[in-house]
Amino acid sequence: MLQAGKIAGPEARLSGAGFAFPGPFDYENGICYIANGDKFESLYGVNVRNELLARLSKPPFRNKLTEDFTIAFENDAGLFALGEWSAGSAKPFRRCICITIGTGTGSAFLENGVLVKHRADVPANGWLYNQPFEGGVVDEHISRRGILRLARQFGFGEETDVDQLAAEALAGSAPAKRLFETFGERLGRMLAPYAVQFQADGIVVGGQIAKSHSLFDKSVRRTISPNEIRIVYSENSSNSVYSGIHALLRQKRPAK
Repeated sequence: MLQAGKIAGPEARLSGAGFAFPGPFDYENGICYIANGDKFESLYGVNVRNELLARLSKPPFRNKLTEDFTIAFENDAGLFALGEWSAGSAKPFRRCICITIGTGTGSAFLENGVLVKHRADVPANGWLYNQPFEGGVVDEHISRRGILRLARQFGFGEETDVDQLAAEALAGSAPAKRLFETFGERLGRMLAPYAVQFQADGIVVGGQIAKSHSLFDKSVRRTISPNEIRIVYSENSSNSVYSGIHALLRQKRPAK
């Protein structure tokens, strides 16, 4: 019986825990290699999985874990992709590129619901953010700062942010509408060669910027054409990450 305010009763056992970690991180072995950033520097070189297991092996947690308790790690975009495949928009696709657009560009490549990271038809780790694109790298253009750079080119002031630009575009501002159309064209140009190489039949777009997809969807589709690829947008990227943790743990649990 569940107790008030509890997600499980006292008899419940925990069979796994999943964590979203930014890179660089050895996701398979659970070792953090993040340095020279704003967070997690103290974990550099630490086997986070072993440290967690050591602490969870002591009371009061020890008796709450199943014998095959598993800890798994993945980056946000990978978990987003797994979640979209298990409980979202990627399920119909055999090969799918999943991207998240916010402060940067997250990405993952899925084949039949499994992450593809180290294969000739995908960039290393399935990451697009550091790939060359239009005189820089993808992250500089397909992101919040990429949109803001476009905004300066279209004559908007330094104080204008993406949500304001979207509101102006929806209200009919011609420069704001053209800005998002240009962003969509860039997104399509960036995705097209990877979609062809991976032979993707679907693309799922999530993240904060995807909430304004009505402003750039047509230009994405126009630019990525004539490739016969379906493009869909995630309704809730955060929920997809949590669903992805569940999917990852199911994949990582040892077969019985």
